Amino acid sequence: MSESDLPLEVRRFLKEQIRSIEQLEILLLLRDGADRRWNPAEVYQHVRSSESSVAWTLENLTRHGLLAKSDGAELLYQFSPKNEQLRRTTETLAHLYAEKRVRIVEAIYSEYSEVDEFAKAFRLRKDSNG
Repeated sequence: MSESDLPLEVRRFLKEQIRSIEQLEILLLLRDGADRRWNPAEVYQHVRSSESSVAWTLENLTRHGLLAKSDGAELLYQFSPKNEQLRRTTETLAHLYAEKRVRIVEAIYSEYSEVDEFAKAFRLRKDSNG
């Protein structure tokens, strides 16, 4: 399956919103538990990466309009896309991730491989004589 086999809106969403499997897993966890509000410790218990990374991801997803945050006595997050297009794209992504997990993983990381290769072309190499 090539990248073009994924719907354009999913490819664009991955490129603009998702930088790692951890971010995707957190988004889908909150989407699957959309009827509840999650504190960062609860999310960490499910994802088991690092607490600081989970906290950063929750804030980042909130900034991108995918989660709502309540700042009461306890910091809580809930899946709440700011518009219907984000909701539909997240639903499509969740479905594709369940059926074509490897393809989604490849799509997330392929952009970074391409960027790394492009950057390598412009790295200045130290002259072996100097």
